[in-house]
Amino acid sequence: MASLETISRIGLLIAIWISFKALVIVYRLFFHPLAKFPGPKLAAVTTWYEGYYDVYLRGQYEFKIRDLHKEYGPIIRISPNELHIHDPSFFNELYRQEGRWDKYEFSMQAFALPGAAVFTADHDIHKRRRTPLNPFLAKPAVNKRMDLIQGKMDKFRALLDGYASSQSVLHLGNAYSALTIDIATVFIMGAGFDSLSHPNFNAGMTRALQGAGDLWRTSKHITFLGHLMRLVPLKYVAKFADPDVQAYLGFMEKQENRTKEIMDNFELEKHKLSDDPPTLVDSILAAPSLPPAEKKLQRVLNEVSTVTGAGFETTAQAMRKITYHVYADRAVLARLRSELDALSPTADWNSTQLMQLPYLTAVLKEGLRLAPGLASRMERLTDHPITYQGKKSSKSWTIPARTAVGMTVLLMHLDEEIFPDPERYRPERWLEGDEEHRRYLEKNFAPFSRGTRMCLGMHLAWAELYLTLAMITSQFDLEFTGGTGAEDVEWGFDNFTVGVKGKNGIKVLVKKRQS
Repeated sequence: MASLETISRIGLLIAIWISFKALVIVYRLFFHPLAKFPGPKLAAVTTWYEGYYDVYLRGQYEFKIRDLHKEYGPIIRISPNELHIHDPSFFNELYRQEGRWDKYEFSMQAFALPGAAVFTADHDIHKRRRTPLNPFLAKPAVNKRMDLIQGKMDKFRALLDGYASSQSVLHLGNAYSALTIDIATVFIMGAGFDSLSHPNFNAGMTRALQGAGDLWRTSKHITFLGHLMRLVPLKYVAKFADPDVQAYLGFMEKQENRTKEIMDNFELEKHKLSDDPPTLVDSILAAPSLPPAEKKLQRVLNEVSTVTGAGFETTAQAMRKITYHVYADRAVLARLRSELDALSPTADWNSTQLMQLPYLTAVLKEGLRLAPGLASRMERLTDHPITYQGKKSSKSWTIPARTAVGMTVLLMHLDEEIFPDPERYRPERWLEGDEEHRRYLEKNFAPFSRGTRMCLGMHLAWAELYLTLAMITSQFDLEFTGGTGAEDVEWGFDNFTVGVKGKNGIKVLVKKRQS
């Protein structure tokens, strides 16, 4: 009898659960505030529609969204509580400086880095956390600390000279990662971690970073996963981790030790006498707008980790993309070298001077168009309804307040109406047409996003790109080897950053340029 009662209770619970789920489905399909918006019904019912493309098909949802727009139009419902818009004319309306714009907690929680400004959903808290960071990475600050960047560039040039002499194969993709890591750490932490001196450029850490997108996408849908991992001490994780993850954990340990060192030596009164904080940690600790709770070790460490981490693979990936296409097209390389050769000797170059060169700038822009900082959409929520009026339709849509709305920069950059033959690398497109046409291209070019959440390190990234490409193309010939091909730089999946199809990497033989 007892067992029958137990079975009955279990059956009742199952029936209640099924009934509840059925009610949720009916609500989401017919009564939800987003029920009127077009899109696949399964996406309206469950986030696991997105999860299938994110997790099982490994980062394909952004590209599925592109297909859905072709079927349903410029505004679609892509999950129960989220809309996506593909209409470049609306980009500056959604990603703007004015107003209060939150991020989407569903996406941010997957990073499991509480307290970091970039992953803070609330607009006001984000503003409070970001304000002390802005001056440190502003364009004047980057120009003022150019010697730190140039020091790493000199080391990179010497490394290329060594490979030119030895005629051994250089994994340029890994070397670029090492360069961006060393620049970011010396600029932000006041001490480089010297990945350029590592025998294989600390490639294990690079692979771990490139693989982190799988964890992010999975944690987004299995929400407890990221939080669970935070509870496990790193020393235990390291015991069971593969060598790549161990390399990354070693970097994290160095970063934590350096952060502790800076915090232990920080003197507020001494800092007040200087308007040039030596590290980002000093900027955070000296900020009067931040309460003491925001200056504790773990919060500061999470902030430092995200700011430095954001400058690694994003910039390195753009370098790989640009270098491959420049050296794969002799006409592009010849035109670029002609422009650079007209300058004074390379020792006198700085990023401000290089930014005045139109073709070099076009070469970099075209690379960033195809390899922007993020492949993922960045959703925004605001407290008031938003009106969307499609440029090709008379229909107007009222988006309810507190609705997550996203756009995808990569999809905008691949819009053939703006950029004809969009998947082709062609720098000349940025120099063609009249001034109005060029302004139109600029309006639809947002590799670092826009608005209140625009990339914090964009000026540092631009400086690195200008200096690196100008140096390498003016002084070295590169010959691709080891199976390197176009797929090693072609976008293939959403890794939060742009994941590439190929797994080979950019391998080259280096030669000193012949006059």
